[in-house]
Amino acid sequence: MKKLLVALSAVSIIFFMTGCAYFVREPSAQNIVKSYIEKSESGSDYESPSNYIGSVSAGAIISIVSSCYIYSGGYYEEYTNYSSGIVLNADGYILTSASVASVTTASAQYSASLVVGVLAPVYDDNTRYTLKEVDRDEQSGLAIYRFYDRFYYTDQAGIRQNGLQFTAHLSAVDVTTGSDCWAVGNSLGDLFSDPSSQTITGGIVSDCETDQDVFPLVYNGVSYSFMQTTVPTTPEMIGGGLFDKNGYLIGMFNSKIVSETDGNYQYLEKSSLFYKTDILIDYVNTVSERLQTVIRLSVASKTPEEAAA
Repeated sequence: MKKLLVALSAVSIIFFMTGCAYFVREPSAQNIVKSYIEKSESGSDYESPSNYIGSVSAGAIISIVSSCYIYSGGYYEEYTNYSSGIVLNADGYILTSASVASVTTASAQYSASLVVGVLAPVYDDNTRYTLKEVDRDEQSGLAIYRFYDRFYYTDQAGIRQNGLQFTAHLSAVDVTTGSDCWAVGNSLGDLFSDPSSQTITGGIVSDCETDQDVFPLVYNGVSYSFMQTTVPTTPEMIGGGLFDKNGYLIGMFNSKIVSETDGNYQYLEKSSLFYKTDILIDYVNTVSERLQTVIRLSVASKTPEEAAA
């Protein structure tokens, strides 16, 4: 009998340590329906490009919260990291940074046990929706996630449409140094009570093709170049979008530029690195082909002016 009790106790401990995986089922995906949001799709109807980007394009940027529980001092403590992501299509695919898969504390880095997304402020919805990892590439630092729940919205005619109303439209047009640009991403993490607060900052493209020897970027055996801008950024904006004057996505925030002098590190002011859309498109298409699943992208090969000519 004692041996049986010991065995049962051991099994109980195993179930507790594994989170009782044999008894807890993941809840079923929910159908989330959003009401139509009145927004003009024409940038000319707004006072300025920044106003249009803040009102329309920013709707495709979500806040991402990665969390884990760490056992210390006799109890579990929750640690969280905040970042951003780009809604690619109506199927709920999110393009973001590979760093969202981990949580960094003052002493170590841990794998995130939960990754959730909070919709842009335009939706007026602070719900934390579960995100599921689709792919993560550590070499390039890119990742794709997908909403666990299914989203729909009612259009102007009251007809239900698949997905979220606002998704990103990528530009495949070459970006030139000196062009105006605007970055959109999570504001300042949990500094505010609203986890969906966004920062929208403006600047210019200071270098459309950074030196690949100084800032190496390789994916699929191909070397790509980052884009350097003067837009002010914060770490929480990593994975967020960079837009041109027409509201098209021209990049995704990778990192600040850090200067090192005598072992001291300092962020350079108004100097941030962004992925260009060439590697973003290559990455999404490669993952789509490898997983044998369609990950749709909206890509413009001409500017509105060229298309109208």
